Amino acid sequence: MLYAEKNQIRHPRGRITHETKGKSVLITGAAPGIGRAASLHFAEEGAKLTLVDVNASGKEVARQARGIGTEAKLLKADVSKSKDWETGEDAEPTS
Repeated sequence: MLYAEKNQIRHPRGRITHETKGKSVLITGAAPGIGRAASLHFAEEGAKLTLVDVNASGKEVARQARGIGTEAKLLKADVSKSKDWETGEDAEPTS
């Protein structure tokens, strides 16, 4: 299990991980459970996030990730449906 300490993520064996800083990460099922935990972990590491969830409940996770200081975009899509991949809807339009 990873844990936060002074804005750093530490692996249980003590090493600090920042392997995804500045890289793009796509997380499906981003709102509940492990998807939320993964989203916030990668946000702590400084990754640029594209979060995907079947409903707009991921807005809070995206907001939390941005609060940590990273870029986070939420798409509304059901990844089990190829049509949703083609027409992925921005769940947080800017206009």
